Amino acid sequence: MPTIESELAGRLRESIAGLWPEAAGLVPDPEIAVPREEGFGDYSSNAAMLLAKSLRKNPREIAAKLAEAMASSDDLLEKVELAGPGFLNFTLSRRRLEAVIGSVLAEGDAYGRSDAGFGQRIQVEFVSANPTGPLNVVNARAAAFGGTLARLFRAAGWRSSTEFYVNDVGNQIDLLGQSLLARHREFLGQGAAVIPENGYQGAYLSDIASELTGPELAPALSAGSEEAIARDFSRIATARILAWQRGDLEKYGTTFDRWFKQSELYPDAVQRTLALIKERGYVVEKDDALWLATTRFGDDQDRVL
Repeated sequence: MPTIESELAGRLRESIAGLWPEAAGLVPDPEIAVPREEGFGDYSSNAAMLLAKSLRKNPREIAAKLAEAMASSDDLLEKVELAGPGFLNFTLSRRRLEAVIGSVLAEGDAYGRSDAGFGQRIQVEFVSANPTGPLNVVNARAAAFGGTLARLFRAAGWRSSTEFYVNDVGNQIDLLGQSLLARHREFLGQGAAVIPENGYQGAYLSDIASELTGPELAPALSAGSEEAIARDFSRIATARILAWQRGDLEKYGTTFDRWFKQSELYPDAVQRTLALIKERGYVVEKDDALWLATTRFGDDQDRVL
């Protein structure tokens, strides 16, 4: 469905071709923008300034002729005004604005949809809160924004998919497991919990500790070493918190096509990827570290691996 912006761009191209045939292809995609300030019409364009050098004319002179040509074209515009060094300001006609309401009512849910994306794949990864505690208002904002963006992509013709990236590897997850283990022992009456430095103090871990069942605890308690037990408590805590997060997001109206865990990348996928980019010459060694040569792709600096 053509938009008002695309109609304006089309009329602008037609006017340019009619007035200066030799310039017909010089502005194939004229900019149609909403002015930053009120009083400058509904839309504006700098097409006249883009044509000035090629036509060897003053941009205001070009803009004046375009304004005259477009103002008399049809019922799309109420007026076209010249501003500044050569801007064109367009004010839509009341008749055209009222016609939009009829289109909305007639097309219903199909209104505004297009095939601009040509069925291309695009992934929207959002929220992706660490699985170390309950969600907060910042996560809620990200969920609303990301979910809306994914739906807009689908409405515009992209094959949009959504992903929640679960950062379930690293020091924060180790500390989470150690913190839950301390709360579990406290719940069993083995003294006050000794939370590790930079660990998690939240009362939600006490709640989890009080709800743990025998089958859930069995693998951890038979793990052997203290380190192995803490790792299993990390797994338990992550699973519980992820279930909370998933449930809260579903109640909020946000679902994901994929919940991808960082742990799925280790160790095989990471090593395979590293070997591949080394083979293709994208890894350099300097300053006692490995770097990804992103400057070859326009980055301002290489990135440490």
